[in-house]
Amino acid sequence: MNNTFDLQRFGLLLSKHTKENARTYLLSLAVLMAILSSLLTFATFANDGYLGPHVQATFYLVFKVLSGAMFTSVIFSDYGSKKKAIPLLTLPVSNLERYLVSWIYSYVIFQVLYTLCFYFIDFTVLSIANLTAVQKNEVVNIVTVEDSKFFPGLMIFTFIHSIFFIGAIFFEKLHFIKTGFVFFASVLGLILLNAPLLQIIFGGHAEFSAPFDSMRILESGNTIELHPSPATVYIPWILIAVMSLILWVGAYFKLKEKEV
Repeated sequence: MNNTFDLQRFGLLLSKHTKENARTYLLSLAVLMAILSSLLTFATFANDGYLGPHVQATFYLVFKVLSGAMFTSVIFSDYGSKKKAIPLLTLPVSNLERYLVSWIYSYVIFQVLYTLCFYFIDFTVLSIANLTAVQKNEVVNIVTVEDSKFFPGLMIFTFIHSIFFIGAIFFEKLHFIKTGFVFFASVLGLILLNAPLLQIIFGGHAEFSAPFDSMRILESGNTIELHPSPATVYIPWILIAVMSLILWVGAYFKLKEKEV
């Protein structure tokens, strides 16, 4: 039997994890559905019973990122308690199998269940609204909607997931709060560091600009706008993918330390 990964052993571990946590996950999903349905209903009827496709897509992406971060931040919570961690670490499975169960639940299964729940709620709310609405609603297709943010949203979710995934195993308590603090402090630091770098590079003539975004340079009373080349538009997404992979790998090795 392979000591690193065995499909049958992995399947048994996944089944065990599902049986032990099914009730908690279902209750959490029910709470999320209640919040999402309340806000979608309010937004729809506050706008005379109409909810445009872009608003629906925004609801989908924002709630997926926020709820996904909260769920991921507690996926390793049992390892923060010695009483619960000892049975987990002495279970005859490999660290890779433990890691994959948590990764699959927090990244793959979460997105699938969230999407199904969102569409169920969205369809229900819009169907009720269409009974009296003057302008009829259509359920959004988050992939093909005009100016779709599906790919950027997926990449952002991937990056946020990787951050909170490693935070879940790195911190023993208050995982969501501590990881969120580190994340926003890092983003703020990057933004603040970007400004003086631009001033140094362009001799004090550059206006404040977010990293990887367009920028303006003031020269002799004239404004020069610089925009990223179409050839470089995917560079930020490639960097996000690389950083996500690094953080996922880091989370795996951090999990391995738990058995020491």
